[in-house]
Amino acid sequence: MSEQNKTQHLKEWYQNFLKLFREEYSKLSEQEKVQISKSHNYTPNCQIEVFWLKQLNWQLIVTTHFKDRPDCEITINGPYDSTIFQDEVKKVLNHPRWNKPLYSETKNLPVDSPHLYSEFLAQRLHIFTEGAKNAMFIKFPEANHVMIESIILENGLIEHVFGDMRRCNYEHLIKKMVQDTKEQLEFSKNTAYVPQKSSPEIKHFKGFANHFFPPIIIGGNSRRTVNEIFHGVNSTSFSLFDKEPFDVMFDNIFVLVEKDGFIGVCTDDMIKALEILNTIMIVFILDGIDTRIVREHELSNIEYDPKTHNIVSRSFSYNSPRNKLFDEIPDKTLEYETRHVDKEHVKKIFEKASKIFTNKSLAEDLRILLESTTHMKNSEFLQAFIMSWYIIEKHITQKWKKKFNKDTTSKTSYTHSADMMIKDLKDELQESFFDFMELKKIRNDSLHAGKRVTQKEAQKCVDVSKELALKNSNL
Repeated sequence: MSEQNKTQHLKEWYQNFLKLFREEYSKLSEQEKVQISKSHNYTPNCQIEVFWLKQLNWQLIVTTHFKDRPDCEITINGPYDSTIFQDEVKKVLNHPRWNKPLYSETKNLPVDSPHLYSEFLAQRLHIFTEGAKNAMFIKFPEANHVMIESIILENGLIEHVFGDMRRCNYEHLIKKMVQDTKEQLEFSKNTAYVPQKSSPEIKHFKGFANHFFPPIIIGGNSRRTVNEIFHGVNSTSFSLFDKEPFDVMFDNIFVLVEKDGFIGVCTDDMIKALEILNTIMIVFILDGIDTRIVREHELSNIEYDPKTHNIVSRSFSYNSPRNKLFDEIPDKTLEYETRHVDKEHVKKIFEKASKIFTNKSLAEDLRILLESTTHMKNSEFLQAFIMSWYIIEKHITQKWKKKFNKDTTSKTSYTHSADMMIKDLKDELQESFFDFMELKKIRNDSLHAGKRVTQKEAQKCVDVSKELALKNSNL
C-alpha cells in the first residue's frame, strides 16, 4: 500500500470512529454523559491530528476541542521516513493552528515552561523522537497497537501509540469507552459522601538544598553488575525510597543528608544556606573527595516539617549539571561516574564541617579556597589566582597588624601596601618571603599590566593559600 493510501486509510478510520462514537454517545442518559472522561471525549468540536513515524510504526495522536477549527477535522502527518520526520514536524509546529494558549487562564508558570500548544507539542515530540532513537534493540509487544502514554490537557489529549491505529477495532474500543462511562456512574451512585474531619493544618518551613556534585552515593556496594556496565549505567542503582538520611546541626541550623547526596539546609536565609553548603563542599575536597562550589542559581527550594525535620516538598530546574541529579533523570544519562562513600566517613566529614562553620574567619577562608579550586578545575586561572591571593593578603595583613600592635579585628584600610608589609615581615616569613614576593609581582603584573596568569602560577597561589588557610586548624 502506498504512503498516500495509508494516510487516507487512517483518515477514514478516524472518520468512522467519530461517527460511531457519537451515535453511541447519543444513546447515553444525561447522567451518563456527565461521567464521560476527558480521555474518552470526542464530542463536538473535536479535531484529531496524527504524527506518524514510518519505520517503528509509532504514532503521536493529538485530540483537541478548538471552537475556531472545523469539527471532525482529521489531519495525518505521515507516515514519514525517519530521515525527514523531524523536518516535516517542524513545519507543522510552526503552523498558525498551534499558536494557541495551552491554558485558558493565566497561570504562574516558570519562564521556560510551555505556554503555547506549539511549545508543548514540541516538547512531547522531542521525547517521542528521542525514544525512537533508542528503540533499535527494544522488543515491543506483538499487538495491533499499544498505548504507552496518555496526557490530558485542559482542552485536549495527547496519546503515544506503538503500532498502527488502523489495525485497532474501533467498535470494540468505543464499546469499552461506553462501558467505562456506565461503570463510573454506578460507582458515583454507590459512593456515599462522608464528611471528613478537617486535619489540623501543618505549617511547613522553607529551606534550600542541593546535590553533591560530581555525584556520590552514601554507603552501599560500589561494584556495578555486568548488566549495568553493558547498559552504560554509571552507578549501582538503589531504591528512591531507601534514602537512609542522617542529620547534622550547623550553628543551630538543621541540615538533612540523604543517601543520594541530596543536602537540605533548613533555613530561609539563602546566604546562610550557601555558606553552609560550601563549607561542607570544601571540607570534602580537603578530605580528598572531589566536588564543586554551589552557586546561587543552582539552589533548589524545599519545604520541611519542623517537628520531624522531614523534607516534604522540593522544586528544581535543570539549569546546571548538578541539578540533573534529581530522581527524574536516570543516572546512566550522566557524564560523571557516581562514587560510593562510606556512610560513617561522610558523617565525620559533616561533623568536622559543622565545627569549622562556627569559626567564621576560618570558614570564610575555606569557602574562598573552594572558589579558587573550582576556578582551577574550570581552567579560569586569573580568577583562581585572585581568590587565592585574597587569603594570602589577609594572612599578611593580620600578621603585620599583630607585629606592630594594630587592631587585628579591624577591617579598616591600612597605611602599608602588601609589598611594604611583606618586606616588614621578611624575618618572620623566612623561606615564604620569596614565594610571597613572587606571587605579589604576578598579581601586580596581571591587574595593572594585563599580563596573563599561567596555570602553574595560579596553582602555586592556590597551594600557598591552602597552606595558610589550614595552618593552626585541626584539618
